[in-house]
Amino acid sequence: MAQWEGSQAQIVLIEETTLGTTPGTPTGVVLPKSSVEPLIGRKLVDNPTIPGDRLPQKKLRGRLDAGCRLQVPLHFESAGHVLKHAIATPTSSGTGPHTHTGTVGGALPEGAEIEIQQLDALEYLLLKGLRADTFGLKVADTGALIAELDFPGLDYDSWSGTATVAAPTEYSAEEPLDLTYATINIDSVAAAYLMGLQLNVAQGVDKDKYTAGNNGKRFSLARGMIAVTGSMDFLVLDTTLIAKAEQSQVSTFDITVNQGTDKILTLTVTNAQLTFTRHQINDAGAETASLDFAAYGSAALAYSLTNTTASY
Repeated sequence: MAQWEGSQAQIVLIEETTLGTTPGTPTGVVLPKSSVEPLIGRKLVDNPTIPGDRLPQKKLRGRLDAGCRLQVPLHFESAGHVLKHAIATPTSSGTGPHTHTGTVGGALPEGAEIEIQQLDALEYLLLKGLRADTFGLKVADTGALIAELDFPGLDYDSWSGTATVAAPTEYSAEEPLDLTYATINIDSVAAAYLMGLQLNVAQGVDKDKYTAGNNGKRFSLARGMIAVTGSMDFLVLDTTLIAKAEQSQVSTFDITVNQGTDKILTLTVTNAQLTFTRHQINDAGAETASLDFAAYGSAALAYSLTNTTASY
């Protein structure tokens, strides 16, 4: 029996028009991957029967958890599919290059499916009725821009020898977003002093609605309140940003990765209320500080992606 290898696995994103139902003619796109963790399990419930002996009792079947957690290096073409499910369905314009824009709180796809295709074993696992709940980006001084996504779901089809999408779309020549090309502005001023930034989006998906007679499966995945939060670490050059955070003032900042006229991503956070967390003087070197932020309203987070794909 051969060892399965992660290098031979690929993840395929399939869009649903009805939550939990595989389309009649499904199509999918291969996403770049750093890590894939299928979250499948059924809790067990204690048997309340008191037996006539002291032997342990077989437990009862409980609730089913079906979903997955992904780490996806963002590449300029396939990133549109990730942003569509994590933030909002984009509006596309242009004749080439094309620009795709979306704002948190906008329309989202009804649902998604993730198929894990283990190509060395020709085995396939399908996770169904997924909705992106949390989305995180860590912006550092170098390296790839990696998205972390949590997809709770309704159901799954266990490993089988038949692929749901036999020939998914694959952007074979696309480039990853390289953070050495990133620029960051805070209140329209270049923030060359920024050391790192964590951006989080939570769609408030209600994962706890189970109903009787549904085989222990989730009944729905209603979307709740949206939260846009994050943190940043920076070098202390003056008191401007510290003073704003100490007084809980609001700021606007944007992160742009520009690798050419058809390879641009901009994320804009508006009305971010700052909270000061730390100013550290621990040696004779550079002083650093940290703050948290939370953005509010329909314009809290927007994205603009320019590439060669016509639409998503």
